[in-house]
Amino acid sequence: MVFQCQNIYSNEGLQDAKHEIEGLYVPSFETIPRFIPQEVIFEIIAGFRSDLLFLQQPMKNFDPSKLLIQTEEDLLLYTRRILGYPIVTLIYGAWDADGLLDSEKGLIQNSKDPVPESKSQEWILDRAIDIGIAAQLIDMAKDLMRDSHEGRVYIPVSWFQTPEEKAFLIALYHGTVDSRMLAMVSKYSAHLARMADDYYKRGLPLFDHIPGDFAFPLKLFCEVYMTSRFDTWRWKGGRVERVRTSNWYRIWTGLKAMRK
Repeated sequence: MVFQCQNIYSNEGLQDAKHEIEGLYVPSFETIPRFIPQEVIFEIIAGFRSDLLFLQQPMKNFDPSKLLIQTEEDLLLYTRRILGYPIVTLIYGAWDADGLLDSEKGLIQNSKDPVPESKSQEWILDRAIDIGIAAQLIDMAKDLMRDSHEGRVYIPVSWFQTPEEKAFLIALYHGTVDSRMLAMVSKYSAHLARMADDYYKRGLPLFDHIPGDFAFPLKLFCEVYMTSRFDTWRWKGGRVERVRTSNWYRIWTGLKAMRK
C-alpha cells in the first residue's frame, strides 16, 4: 500500500492511521496494554506507514521534491514517531509495573519523592520522546552510507543549498558517493550527531523521574549508544566507511553510567 508523502506529515495522515487501525485492525488492540493511550499507538503506526515509503523503488529520474523528508520539521516528526513514541510506551510499561498508574487518572505518583509540579507526566513523556529522537538521529548519522547504498536519504532536502551540496544529495540517493565527497559525508553526519546530542541532553533528566530498575538499563544503553556521535569517516577500499569509536571508550562510558 502506498501513501502520499504530504499526508504522512499532516493531521490528515494521522487521522488516516486512526481510521486504518480502527477499521482494519481492531482485534490487535486487544493485545495492546490498556494503560498505553491509543493516541501513542496511532503515532507509531503513522511512523510505520512513513517507513514503508522508504521501501519503494528508487526514482529513475531523481526529483528531490519527492523525497520524504523535506525539512528539519519533517525529520523531527519522523524520528519522534519512529523511536520517540516507542520509548513512551516503555515508560508507561515501567509505570504500570511499578504500580504508579491509574486507569482513569493516569500517573498516580512518580517514583521520586516528591515530584515537582513542573515535572508532570507530560513533562516526563516529552523527555522520553527527546531520548528517542536522539537515538534515532544517531542511528541516521552512523548509518548514513549504508542507507545511501539502499536508496534511503533521511537528511532534510532543505539542508542542501549550494550546487556542491545538491550534487552530493544526488550521489547520496544513488549510492555513488566517491572520495571527493568524504568531507560532505562527515559534514552531514556530524550535523545529525550534534542534533542528537542536543536532544539527548534535553532528555537526560528523564532517568531521574522513572522507576530506578527501568531507568538504569535504559540509561546504560543510551550512554553507550550515544558514543557513536564521535565516529568518523574515511575512504578505504574504494568506498566511504565509518570509523567506529573504540570499544574501550564504549566500555568506559558504560562503566561511568553504572557508577552514576
